[in-house]
Amino acid sequence: MVHQRWERWQLFISDMLKKLLIKNYTVIEQAEIHFQPGLNVITGETGAGKSLLLDAIGSLIGERRGGFPIRTGSDRAYIEAEFDSRSQSVLTGWLKTHGFSVDLPVILRREFYKDGNTASSRTRVFINDSPATVALVRELGILLMDMHGQHEVVTLFDRNRQLSLLDSFSGNTKFLSKYQGTFGELHKLKEKHKNLQDEINDARDGRDALKRKAEELEQLSPQPQEIVQIEKELDRLENSEKIFDLCREMCDLLNEKPGSAVEKLSDTIHLLPDLYPYYAELKDWDGQLQTIRSTITELNRSLLEISRDVSHDPGRVEKLRQRLMLLTGFLKRWNCPGDDPCNIAEETKRKLDELNRREQELRLTVKEISSTESVLLKAGIELSKHRKKAASALIEQVEERLASIGMEKARFSVAFEALQMDKPYEDGLDRIDFTFSPNAKLPHQVLKKVASGGELSRILLALKGSLAGIDGVETLAFDEIDQGISGRMAHMVGLELLNLARNHQMIVVTHLPQIASLGDLHLSVCQESSSGAATVNVLDGEERIVELASLLAATGISDSALQNAREMFETAQNLKSAS
Repeated sequence: MVHQRWERWQLFISDMLKKLLIKNYTVIEQAEIHFQPGLNVITGETGAGKSLLLDAIGSLIGERRGGFPIRTGSDRAYIEAEFDSRSQSVLTGWLKTHGFSVDLPVILRREFYKDGNTASSRTRVFINDSPATVALVRELGILLMDMHGQHEVVTLFDRNRQLSLLDSFSGNTKFLSKYQGTFGELHKLKEKHKNLQDEINDARDGRDALKRKAEELEQLSPQPQEIVQIEKELDRLENSEKIFDLCREMCDLLNEKPGSAVEKLSDTIHLLPDLYPYYAELKDWDGQLQTIRSTITELNRSLLEISRDVSHDPGRVEKLRQRLMLLTGFLKRWNCPGDDPCNIAEETKRKLDELNRREQELRLTVKEISSTESVLLKAGIELSKHRKKAASALIEQVEERLASIGMEKARFSVAFEALQMDKPYEDGLDRIDFTFSPNAKLPHQVLKKVASGGELSRILLALKGSLAGIDGVETLAFDEIDQGISGRMAHMVGLELLNLARNHQMIVVTHLPQIASLGDLHLSVCQESSSGAATVNVLDGEERIVELASLLAATGISDSALQNAREMFETAQNLKSAS
């Protein structure tokens, strides 16, 4: 019957912790544990280290643990876990995304090395035999296991954790994603607004100067390379007499007076054919000489034109000097000597246009922010509505589960603050508090003020029972979930754990026989008196009866305790078979 029950579980539990190897971790010298589907219970004497197994698993999946991890007398410790994960596409997707082998099962390993003679250690972590970081292992661990110890109970006080649990229960993924996507857009828009505003504020300091410069340039109306052209023309005008004399002198030499270059070259061209009968190769020079004469004639013509055009015009000189003074005065005033005013005009216009563009962009961004805030508010109200609807269902389920574990009079509630319309949070407009009352006659108060440690453990169990099959994590581990309970209530908590084990692999550290008797696998942690080392044993048959009897008996194990343990175990097995 138990074998059939495991087969049924295998249909539901496709991701589970199969094997755990520990060597030289704290007081555990060596252990190899093969976990099973369903309810795995861990018992042991006080101080034997029964919580060390969960401590080792937590350390392996990246949880922060205190104390020196390496067993006294050893230099190295390691923990390795094998997870059977046949169906979780999210997990294989995570492995692919981060560059790890997707071969199944998933194997995590963490090694600790003694750091010299100091009381500290170094650590290395591996995912499927590939080196990884503790941060990555922690991220992967969230997909593989859900660890619940006293720390987890304390986190129930945290409002963000409470909201996260409510969202997990409600399945608000679509509404939360829409809200958070819009919140991200709004954050980017506000960052853009801030950056634009800063840039504009910086640019505004020089805006007036840019405007004055633009106004001066508009009045000045400079032309490309105008200063160069003015200086060139002034130079010619101021040296017009010299230019005229030079042109006339060169014209005389080239073509105007007897014995000029053109005259002598013409004589040469006329005489050259007389040598052809004797030196035929000289014919090639005829064309070249003709070209030279044409070139000289053209040069002479250009010089004549220059000499006719050049003149000293005092009015023109004064006008050019005044224009040059305006242009250079502008450059000096704006501390940009040597620049072209025309280029400065283009650059000034570009800067003013850019400033205007940014101011326009800022105005559009303000409108976008306003529009996005409206969308965010609408999404937040929608999300809040679904949260409140889910809260009613969660309250009902948690109270039902609390009643099933002996807290029939307890009342659980989810208190919502008024919507923070003007101060949206990344996870919505809501701020909630889980509240609790031991009975209906007492007012509700936040968990931190009213719930005892045992009550908190059971509230956590009730919440996890309500989230079963929703949170996507198949393996749940509980340490001291049975704190502060006994007798009938312990039995009821055990039944709730058994109920959770229908859809989850459960690993539970307990000191209560009512819970231990329900386990599908029973592990016992013992401490050897001689060496102080902790050993982990799988109990079966009569060994389980003896262990249950030791948990039942306040003193030594009596025949009566053994008989009670046997009856408790048989009752538990019959109960499991019936389920």
